Amino acid sequence: EFFIFYPGLVHNDPTRLVMGSGDQYEIGDWKHSTARIWFGLSEYFDEVHVMARGFGNHFRSCSQDNVYLHTVPAVGSSMRSFLLTSRFLPVLARTVQPTHVLAQSPVFGGPSAAKWANRHSVPAVLEVHGEYYFGANTLAGGRTFDLIIRPTTARTFGRCDAIRVLAKDMAEQVRDRYGLSAAEKCSIVPPRVNVDVFSQKKSHSQSIESVVCVGSLIPLKGHSALIAALSEVAPEVSLTIVGEGPEWASLLKTAQAAGISLDLPGQLEQRQVAARLLAADVYVHASTTEAVPRAVISSGARK
Repeated sequence: EFFIFYPGLVHNDPTRLVMGSGDQYEIGDWKHSTARIWFGLSEYFDEVHVMARGFGNHFRSCSQDNVYLHTVPAVGSSMRSFLLTSRFLPVLARTVQPTHVLAQSPVFGGPSAAKWANRHSVPAVLEVHGEYYFGANTLAGGRTFDLIIRPTTARTFGRCDAIRVLAKDMAEQVRDRYGLSAAEKCSIVPPRVNVDVFSQKKSHSQSIESVVCVGSLIPLKGHSALIAALSEVAPEVSLTIVGEGPEWASLLKTAQAAGISLDLPGQLEQRQVAARLLAADVYVHASTTEAVPRAVISSGARK
């Protein structure tokens, strides 16, 4: 996907990618789905360096093959801390001397990445994964959007070389909110789904006994609301939520209080996720906001 933006990159030249992410990752864990994206990128770069939030309040690094993970202090459970800790990205960049920079958010990590890249004439790609950069939901509406998100996003758009959006309507929202100059940088690269894994035929049940959801265990995904809703309309069903995150203990407590049978298997491999989707009667996605969620597309791939 990266080379859609830079098709003229010479593969024989030493290439180093630095990317910033406000998500949390455990040092030494290479089994999650995002790691597969890193290793996919590593086929085109001599080195891929990822800076992200860790699960402790310290700096740590690890590597596998030519992929390097550098974690910064979590400073609580909210991604908002990355607004501050992402300022260490230029420190990493000075050490690594990247030939390309990738940021997964115009607000969380994007400003530091784009500013450094712009100052050192290094091409920078910015990814837009959510609707909140357009003020389309209550989490980013009102004064928060007008005072913080919109001006920060506009500055980051101005400094980057290319913007990856997930769908045509997102490119149109970039144009409407941030102008033609930002829109001209947009390329539409939809989320990919492994159809070999997720397109098996599924028999439909006449009754609903099991519900499954896939998503990080964070407030934005709406898992607590899903549990509350099930306790009112279908308390007899079992619920499985595939994913990891800081809400693990609180969700178990909420489900127990609501009388809902809850299974939290953690982060699973794609084929294990596919098996859970195949076994369940209904897939429910209760997020407060999403752009083009891969989990929903994967569940819909079942015939």
